[in-house]
Amino acid sequence: MTSISMLDKLKLVLNLSENVFNIAIIVFMIFISFLFITTNKNNRKSSLKAYIAMYIILFAVILIRYYDSLPTMFDYFMDNVFDIIYFPNIAVYIGFIILSNIIMLVSIFSTRTHKYIKTINVIISGILDYIFVLFVSLVNAKKINVFNIESLYSNRNIHTLIELSSNIFILWIVFLIIFKIVISIIENNKNKKISKVSVEHIGGHNDKKKLSKMPDNIIKTTAPMIIKREEPIMYDSMFTLDDYKHMLSILESDKENVNKKIEIKEEAKPKKKENHSEVTDLIKLYSK
Repeated sequence: MTSISMLDKLKLVLNLSENVFNIAIIVFMIFISFLFITTNKNNRKSSLKAYIAMYIILFAVILIRYYDSLPTMFDYFMDNVFDIIYFPNIAVYIGFIILSNIIMLVSIFSTRTHKYIKTINVIISGILDYIFVLFVSLVNAKKINVFNIESLYSNRNIHTLIELSSNIFILWIVFLIIFKIVISIIENNKNKKISKVSVEHIGGHNDKKKLSKMPDNIIKTTAPMIIKREEPIMYDSMFTLDDYKHMLSILESDKENVNKKIEIKEEAKPKKKENHSEVTDLIKLYSK
């Protein structure tokens, strides 16, 4: 088969996308991508329901439209999965070994991974590495062509080692997936219970605070009163020039009245003295 350039591949995709059904699938995928981008903590639940509903609709449409060819594709897929599990080629087998070491290293340096999961990952990865060493030693001793599937699986010992490694790897991955799901469910339930208990505790604690009394050894005092200092009223801004003149005239008239009263009092004082002197003269005359 001749190699195809990247430009020719893109042209092929564009030509196949001219179909109405494929255009509808493109629009549908753009809408789903928009939902993924706009998903946050507030609309997470509603977005999850929308994803599930849209994926079910998409799967149903594809299943109805391609009903004739899907069973054949599914059978071919299962056959290849079976071959990969029980009769993997050398590339798949080495990929298992590399992936097992990556999982082991990630779990060791991860702070969220449980200790016993780290222990299991280290043990499984070590077993797979040891089986791989045995595999390489057998291939080297028997001079087997690893790129030929028939020669690779013609040796019973090599076949047994590859099948054992595949079974251990698959069971290990399934265990990790199930453990992750179970732990996530347990932690979510635990967080819900903790939040519920904390809310109830806070409510009960506040009620107790309202009903509780102060100890007798504490001196009860009243809180000091805070007296607001009133700012002085600025009278200057309240009077006009005419008001000043009117006030001045009132003061002058008051001053004149006061002066008149003083003069009247002063005039009255000598008269009283004269009357007093006349009375004293009459008393002296009659006393003689």
